[in-house]
Amino acid sequence: MLKRVYIDNFRTFVNFELLLGQQQLILGLNGSGKSTLLEVLRAIKKLVTGDAQPDLLFPESSRTRWQTLTQQTFELDVDLGESYRFRLEVDSPGSPALRRIRRELVTCGAQTVFEFVEGEVHLFDDRSEQKEPKVRYPFNPFRSALATIQPRSDNTKLMQFKNWIETLYCLQLNPHSMSGQTAREESEPAFDMSNFASWYRHMIQEQAGAASKLQDQLREIIPGFDALNISSFGPNLRSLEVDLAVTLSPLTTIPFTFDELSDGQRVLICLYALQNFVVAGNACLFLDEPENYIALAEIQPWLMELRDRIEDCGGQVILISHHPEIIDYLAPELGLIFERVGVGPVRVRPYKPNESLSPSEQIARGWEDRG
Repeated sequence: MLKRVYIDNFRTFVNFELLLGQQQLILGLNGSGKSTLLEVLRAIKKLVTGDAQPDLLFPESSRTRWQTLTQQTFELDVDLGESYRFRLEVDSPGSPALRRIRRELVTCGAQTVFEFVEGEVHLFDDRSEQKEPKVRYPFNPFRSALATIQPRSDNTKLMQFKNWIETLYCLQLNPHSMSGQTAREESEPAFDMSNFASWYRHMIQEQAGAASKLQDQLREIIPGFDALNISSFGPNLRSLEVDLAVTLSPLTTIPFTFDELSDGQRVLICLYALQNFVVAGNACLFLDEPENYIALAEIQPWLMELRDRIEDCGGQVILISHHPEIIDYLAPELGLIFERVGVGPVRVRPYKPNESLSPSEQIARGWEDRG
C-alpha cells in the first residue's frame, strides 16, 4: 500500500507531503494540484518501468516557477509487509540543461537495496546486512538504472518494489478515446482507458474468474445487458461487442459494438472492470473524477461494490472527485482537501465535518474549513 508521497519543485508542489490510507477521497478546487499528483505518479512509473526518459517526464518547464532550484525530489513510501522508500532526484547541471537522474534509491527498512547516484549503480545483496554495495558499475544518467534491473536470487526485496510499481494505476477515463477494436492484447490500461478493448482481451485470459463476475455485475446494472464478447473479424483483429436484449416479441438479443454504446455505458463497464481486475492485493488505483458521464443512480452502487471489494480482496483506491454523491459518502471518513493560497504551493489537510450541513453542501458554500 502506498503510505506517503513527497514532491518538491514540481509545478505547484513544494515540500509537499501526502499521507494515504487504504481508501481516500481527494477534494479541492480546480487548480489545487489534484490531477498534477497523478501526473507525477504516472511519470515515476513510466521512468521506473523504462517507458520514458527523465527529460520527457520531468522537463525544465515542470519546475516550480517561483524557485531557482534545479533539483526535483520525489519519494514514495510503500508498505508491502516491509516498509519501502523510493527516492528520485532529477536535476539539470551544465548547458544545455538536459534533465538527468542524479539519484535513484530504494531502501527496505533501514537497508539499502539499490542505489544509482551520480552515474554509478550500486547493487546490494538483500540477503545480508551489508553496508557496502556488492557490485558497482557506471550507467547513463539520462535513463533509469532501476528500470534495467532483472530478477536474481539476491535482489528479491528490490523486485518486490518493482513489481508493486507495475500495479500503480493513475487513470482518468475518457469514453471519447475508447475504441472497440483491438489488434493485440495489452497488459496495462492506458491512463484514459483508450485501449480498453486490448486490455480486456488480455485480462479475460489472465483472470477468467474475475471476467465472469464482471459479466454478472453488468447484467444487474446495465438494462438489457447479456454478455461482453470479443469477436474475430480478421487476422489478429478483434472487436469488443456487447449483447443487449431488445424488447421485441419474442425478446431478442442483438450484438452492439463497444463504439455504439453511450459514453456512460462505456465508462460504467470500465469502472466495474477496474474493480474486478485491478483492486486486489497490493495494487494501488488512483481514479480522477470517476463519476464523469455516469448517472447519479449508478454512482452509489459502484461505490458500495468498491468498498466491499477492498474489504474482501485488499487493494488501495484513491478517488478524486467533485461529485456530491461521492463527497457525501466518503468525505466524512476519508476526505483530504488540497488547497492553495493564490498561486502558492499546494497544501493538504483532513476534511472536517460540519454537523449542520452535508459535506457536499459545506464544500459548495466554501465552509469546509469550519469543523
